[in-house]
Amino acid sequence: MASGQQTLMSYFRTFIKNFEKRVGVNRVAGSLRAYKYAYMHVEKFLNENMCMLTKEDLVTDENGTLWIRTSRKKTKVYLSLHQ
Repeated sequence: MASGQQTLMSYFRTFIKNFEKRVGVNRVAGSLRAYKYAYMHVEKFLNENMCMLTKEDLVTDENGTLWIRTSRKKTKVYLSLHQ
């Protein structure tokens, strides 16, 4: 994310919008469909699962950025949520 703070979904929408402009130039329509499909699934996941977070799922770093803690096997995955 180049400048300022954006939410994951707003950045994803901007990425797709810019990608759409390049289809036929140096991007293919199949990739655009795949990104839109991925966006739909991420949006659905967030809508269904964000309400189930507890305080134990949230971590704040030294900059005050709020993170969601999830575990995936032995690796910790952190997703950024800006307040």
